[in-house]
Amino acid sequence: MDRKTHNNRIQQRKKRVRTYIQGTPQCPRFSIHKSNTHIALQAIDDVSGVTLAAAKEKKGKDAAKKVADAFAKVLTEKKIERGVCDRGQYRYHGIVKEVVEELRTKGIHV
Repeated sequence: MDRKTHNNRIQQRKKRVRTYIQGTPQCPRFSIHKSNTHIALQAIDDVSGVTLAAAKEKKGKDAAKKVADAFAKVLTEKKIERGVCDRGQYRYHGIVKEVVEELRTKGIHV
């Protein structure tokens, strides 16, 4: 599979996931992004197009738990108790699953 086809499939996956997800100020969309070096989380209000909260951590041992802890702390400071998980192009396993489960243990309804 060439690079252009691969990128098109990634974009289709993102679009398919986001078709059913809409973030509001009361229940924002929790976007998860993974790169080769970092894990990033954002709480996004799609109605006004604003990022409400964000957290970023370098990949490494227990990085998913660290970034989820930092993100949960920011969310509780801003009094956001629930949200919708936007896994983007990633499957719900591994780091994505760890992040969501850690947010649930911190009291955030995902």
